[in-house]
Amino acid sequence: MEKNSVKKDWLINYPKGIIKYNDILRHKLLDYDEIVEMLHKIYQENGVKTVLDLGCGTGTLIMKFEEKECYNCFGIDRNEESIEIAKKIAADKKSLVEFKAGDALNMSCGKDIDAIISMFVPFSRISQIKLLKNAHKALKKGGIISFMILQDLKDNLENDSKTILQYEEVEGTKVARIEPWEKEGLFLEWNPVLIIEEDEKIRTFVDHDELEAFTEEGCLEYYKEIEELGFKIIDVTSLPGRPSAPPWTLEMIVTAIKK
Repeated sequence: MEKNSVKKDWLINYPKGIIKYNDILRHKLLDYDEIVEMLHKIYQENGVKTVLDLGCGTGTLIMKFEEKECYNCFGIDRNEESIEIAKKIAADKKSLVEFKAGDALNMSCGKDIDAIISMFVPFSRISQIKLLKNAHKALKKGGIISFMILQDLKDNLENDSKTILQYEEVEGTKVARIEPWEKEGLFLEWNPVLIIEEDEKIRTFVDHDELEAFTEEGCLEYYKEIEELGFKIIDVTSLPGRPSAPPWTLEMIVTAIKK
C-alpha cells in the first residue's frame, strides 16, 4: 500500500431524491458517446456480445451500448431509486436493457458475460478489488472489464481545499451544485449542496462522497495487483469529455482482459 493511502473500506449511499439532479449535471460534464466509442472498438476486436454494467446508476451508459445494436445489455445497481429511474427511462425509450437491484460486490452474475463496465461507482479501493474478484468469476475467459480510478496530479498537491460551482437547466429544472472538496494525502472528501428550482419550488440536498486517489507510482502498483487477480491490462486512458473529476485528480479508465 503506497504512502498516505487510506486503509479503510467504504460504500457511499446517495440521499433519497438526489439521483435525477446529479444526473442532470453528469450529462453536462461527461461525453458518454465517446466513452462508448472507445470501448466499442475494443469490444469489436474481442468478439464481445454481452455487456453488464455493475453500478449502472440510471442506465445512461449501458443504454448507449444498446444503441450499437450488437450487444445484449444488462445493468445492476444497489441503489433501488437509480434502478427505478433506469427502468422508467428504458420503458420510455423501448429499450431492452434488463435492470435489477443488487450488490455488485457479493452477488453472482453468472458465468457467460463477455464484458463488464464499472464506472462512476462511489466506493473505496478495497471495495473495487472485491468487485474485480467478483467480475473475474462472472467473465468468460478472454472477457473484458473496464473501470475507473483517480490519478493524483502532483502539480496541485500544495492545495488543501477547493470549491467548484456547477449549474445546468433542463426542461425547466434548474440545478446548482456548490462543491467543496477537502484533501488529506490521497484521500478526498466531497460535501456538495444542491439547490433545485423546479415546479416553482426551491429544494436543497446535501450529498457526500469519499474517494481515494493514486500517485503515478501507485497506479503502477495497483495495475500489478489487478494482474495478480487474473487480468491483463490492455488499455488505460483519461476519461473523455469534461470530466467531473475532483480537483487535484485525473479520472482514468482502465480496461483489462481475463487471462
